[in-house]
Amino acid sequence: MKKYKILMALMGLEIGGAETHVVELSKELKKQGYDIIVASNGGVYEKELAEAGIRHYHVPLNQRNVLKMARSYFILKKIIKKEKVDIVHSHARIPSFVCGLLKERMKNSFTFVTSAHWVFYTGMGLKYISNWGQKVIAVSDDIREYLMENYKVRYEDIFVTINGIDTEKFSPETDGAKVRAEFGLQAEEPTLVYVSRMDESRALVARQLIAIAPKLAQAIPGLRMLIVGGGDVFEELLEESRKINAQIGRECITMTGGRTDINELVAVADVFVGVSRAALEAMAAEKPVIVAGNEGYIGLFGEDKLELAQENNFCCRGCELSTGELLVRDIKQLLLDSTDEEKAELGAYGREIIFKYYSVKKMADDCIEMYDDAYSMNNGKKILMSGYYGFNNSGDEAILTTIYKNIKKMDKSISITVLSKNPEETRAKYGFEHVIYRFDLFKVLKAIKECDILLSGGGSLLQDTTSTRSLMYYLSIIKAAKMMNKKVMLYA
Repeated sequence: MKKYKILMALMGLEIGGAETHVVELSKELKKQGYDIIVASNGGVYEKELAEAGIRHYHVPLNQRNVLKMARSYFILKKIIKKEKVDIVHSHARIPSFVCGLLKERMKNSFTFVTSAHWVFYTGMGLKYISNWGQKVIAVSDDIREYLMENYKVRYEDIFVTINGIDTEKFSPETDGAKVRAEFGLQAEEPTLVYVSRMDESRALVARQLIAIAPKLAQAIPGLRMLIVGGGDVFEELLEESRKINAQIGRECITMTGGRTDINELVAVADVFVGVSRAALEAMAAEKPVIVAGNEGYIGLFGEDKLELAQENNFCCRGCELSTGELLVRDIKQLLLDSTDEEKAELGAYGREIIFKYYSVKKMADDCIEMYDDAYSMNNGKKILMSGYYGFNNSGDEAILTTIYKNIKKMDKSISITVLSKNPEETRAKYGFEHVIYRFDLFKVLKAIKECDILLSGGGSLLQDTTSTRSLMYYLSIIKAAKMMNKKVMLYA
């Protein structure tokens, strides 16, 4: 298949699950021969992209500000033209909105796809400015259901993937010596590591860990806690951690800020706390993991929690809420009540799950499948079907579906638009890609102009038994197509 030039558009490159997902996906696609460029507001992962030979453009896609979005629009337009981009792959609401506008204004000069990494707030009209592109890839089945229910995205336009993990980077062999030296961690000190963005919408568990630190420090001698990540509430949490450390009488909590050496930080953990990609990375490193985040609490991960965790992509959606009491219970159970053998078994099981379900290659292959489907839809032949459709005549409806299926069976890249008396009913009934009202003169003429072939059928459309108007309608459609130098086929 064609090795596309792909532009990844996201808000920024600071620490976060979606950001890491994009970086790992970009590196794997680059390895497979695709030309990848990235546009974002920048951040700590820029260096890693540069080391992989991936170009990064600074675009202010991180702010819901009209002037910033307008600036992003013009910068991205220049990038797409300059780089001759085949596919734009957007990874958040603001980039998707801007790229959706570009898709329309640049006359479909590129294929536009998106990723859904989480669920979005749909109030205050935000639902109606969300653009999910021609195809969308969701990181879990429950997000696919969410897209269908809340945004009416068609099932067949949604591909499901996983958060692919680099099992060489996140491995039990990774050395944490530099991190131990940097933060003065002793081998005998039990160490908890938590990784997440320190934003208000993501920092619930970080707050809870800071609050329960005195109770844990009293129960677990020498406990150290590394809370990793930066964000809009980092300074507030840093100040709170200093107060708690003063209360404990030593440095129990260390706030590291944003980091890119997550694999080395994970390597020093005796227990890891987090959700989504961060939890999966720790599992790849054979660490016992407590799955907890803003959206809920799964707890200490083991075989009994696999089905629940996979249902929500390790994000805890729909689970009980995280509380300090739950965290204290599970941290104490692991660090005080579990044997070294039991901890090792939990770690080994986690890594086994990563190899089985969450390889970065599988994630890239899923995206390539989506790219191929969307690109062929965007660049394949376009057929306009004209007939007695949308009148609830069973014979003509059967002809419509048969012709449609036969064309798609021949070549699924062909894009088909249907002229119908009742577009909504025809679209809902058969799931066709494009249906327009047959008596909307401007839309019909536009569809004829954009098609490669007008297919008029089937059966005896050219007759004056029912009325002369029917004859004149179908002949007019054919005449317009011939005047625009389109190929015309009568399907009898």
